[in-house]
Amino acid sequence: MFLFDTYVAPSAIHGLGVFTREAIPRGRRVWEYTPGIDHAHTAAEFERLPPRAQRFLKRHGFHDTRTGYYVLGGDFDLFSNHSADPRHVNLVADGSDPNPISAALIASRDIPAGEELLADYREWDRYADEKLTRL
Repeated sequence: MFLFDTYVAPSAIHGLGVFTREAIPRGRRVWEYTPGIDHAHTAAEFERLPPRAQRFLKRHGFHDTRTGYYVLGGDFDLFSNHSADPRHVNLVADGSDPNPISAALIASRDIPAGEELLADYREWDRYADEKLTRL
């Protein structure tokens, strides 16, 4: 779940995106797995889902390469977009986060209010390349 006020708006990257309403300083925790809002599935649970649900989770969630969990954000995270350009990426995984479900995301630089939040999916999502070929 995002830890500050966000909104969804048209994105120059792809369709709709998530934007911040407030300035975020570099290093601030921006997103973390929040039980009751976000959903996590083990590999066994994922395999028991119907094929349509598996496709949805792969497309709109992520398979955490660190923990092996399939995670689906329960807030505007569903609208998060990818950028491979390091000049545009402003969220990175917090490698020191001990959460057993999924690492938190932190601001990799100061982010002004109104900027779209972008991450390089390949940093933590096992299905990033598959997603990116469909964009």
